[in-house]
Amino acid sequence: QSITLPAKKLADITKSLPANSVLQLHKQKEQMVIKSGKSRFTLSTLPPAEFPNIGKIQPTVEFSINQKKLSQILQRTLFAMSQQDVRYYLNGILLEITKDNIRAIATDGHRLAMNNLPSKSSSGTKVQAIIPRKAVLQLTKILHSNSGEVNLSIGPNFLRASCAEYTFTTRLIDGRYPDYNRVIPKQTERN
Repeated sequence: QSITLPAKKLADITKSLPANSVLQLHKQKEQMVIKSGKSRFTLSTLPPAEFPNIGKIQPTVEFSINQKKLSQILQRTLFAMSQQDVRYYLNGILLEITKDNIRAIATDGHRLAMNNLPSKSSSGTKVQAIIPRKAVLQLTKILHSNSGEVNLSIGPNFLRASCAEYTFTTRLIDGRYPDYNRVIPKQTERN
């Protein structure tokens, strides 16, 4: 039997209970009753058929990378992401993958952050993916708390990060990221 529950509320409930608590779950019509000791919680449910189905990703590029290193390049650029810009493609991080390099770029129109990391991918051409702000923040938390390799699969509309502990899938922002190379000075004078 399948059921859909609000994940954040369920996580908050489990965090509020003592460490070795035993949970009892009972479905009553359109609600889930959760009991533990003297505590009792009631959560609304949704039909499993209404849960979004991501489906299969037809990846354009696939590769493995160290989780902490991927987290680092995202964290080193996320401060420059826009928060609520009408130019929706700036409300995320551009992940640019080439045959032997991965680059994270973020800008809010006033500042630009860019970080590179050597990496081997299955792509012979440059692949770009704009990861939404909320997904970047969640992904950095997940990646930073785990070690080892993570497999990234990037398709035209989705990014999937997976390893033994989890699978994280997000839709990508559909849009064309500005040409960030035009604003980077080619030559600088040093005094």
